[in-house]
Amino acid sequence: MASCLIPFSMIWLAFECQMIMILMYICICNAITDRQIKEAVENGATTLGDLQFELGVATGCGRCMESAMELLPTPAF
Repeated sequence: MASCLIPFSMIWLAFECQMIMILMYICICNAITDRQIKEAVENGATTLGDLQFELGVATGCGRCMESAMELLPTPAF
């Protein structure tokens, strides 16, 4: 069996040469990941309200609100 050498700094795990992506859940109540939020931002979401409407983030317990807002673009002045 060939061994897979992957730098530790990558956000991937190697198991028998298969790549497994690690998901970072931002909203546990609604199972929303950072990738989903980043995709929504790429598609035009600019406010927490946009994320709440599109994904449902921060509509349960609200503990994820700050983490979700950190992924929003900063306003340009």
